[in-house]
Amino acid sequence: MPSILEGKRILKLSKNLKIDALVLEIMSISPECGYVESIQIFRPNILLITNIKIDHIAQIGESKEEMAHCYASYIPKKSTIFILEREFHKIFELFAQKQNAKLIKISEPYSANLKSIELPFFEFEENLKLALAVADFLKIRRDISVKGINKATLDFGHLKIWLIKLKSSYCYAVNCFAINDPESTKEAIFILNKAKIFNGKTVIAILNFRKDRPDRTVQWLRALSNGMFPEISKFYFIGEHSQAVRRKLKKIKNRVFILKTKKPSEIMKKISEKENKDFVLIGMGNIGGVGIEIVNYWEKIGKRYVF
Repeated sequence: MPSILEGKRILKLSKNLKIDALVLEIMSISPECGYVESIQIFRPNILLITNIKIDHIAQIGESKEEMAHCYASYIPKKSTIFILEREFHKIFELFAQKQNAKLIKISEPYSANLKSIELPFFEFEENLKLALAVADFLKIRRDISVKGINKATLDFGHLKIWLIKLKSSYCYAVNCFAINDPESTKEAIFILNKAKIFNGKTVIAILNFRKDRPDRTVQWLRALSNGMFPEISKFYFIGEHSQAVRRKLKKIKNRVFILKTKKPSEIMKKISEKENKDFVLIGMGNIGGVGIEIVNYWEKIGKRYVF
């Protein structure tokens, strides 16, 4: 099982290797464990707060203010904190002053610096802004930092698209499974639309629910009830809680279909049988379980589509 005590082994290994720099992700869900990781185990010199999105509501809370308060408590003494200006909350300033830490807000001028970066893959602008800001702070030459970004090994759950040839149509399969929360998924869909991936095509979603993430299921239920994804014409539910969520969605019940099979090939077969024109298929919700299997199947049968 994952444990924050992994961090102790990482620190010991880093010491033995005599490293110059160590980059880590605080993996905790609960505020108490996050505090222990950051304040008592790692004590980072630099802390990046990538975003304040509502997720893990059972552990942290249901508002952005609660999320911000949780992350602010991770600020170590005399550290430097980087945060996007649009994600800034006053609580970060208060905790930074208390810890004698330096707070750096990343503003829009960094958007202009992104024009010189031609990535061989898609990346959210916000992540690039943070990466460049930290590299600049560490006095790393811009050409070196950009070269490093271009050579980065991507996470398995990275947003990507495959073009899949079916019997009577093409499917543009989009991996948004690992994005998890509805708000971030909505942002990704906005980017896809802006990049003209949809371009008049039917947009369908596979929504994967996890048994061990009932709080996230509640988030998706609320998002769908509030009509958060009007561009999606059909939802295919897979995983636990599917029947219960569909019963609650009375307004869009006729647009929701439940797939009981867990085989990616069967899932794709059942969806493609209902479509005779090119369509976009977005994987959403959770990458755990069948989500990983679907992504691996898309990688096997599809051709990577660069946008």
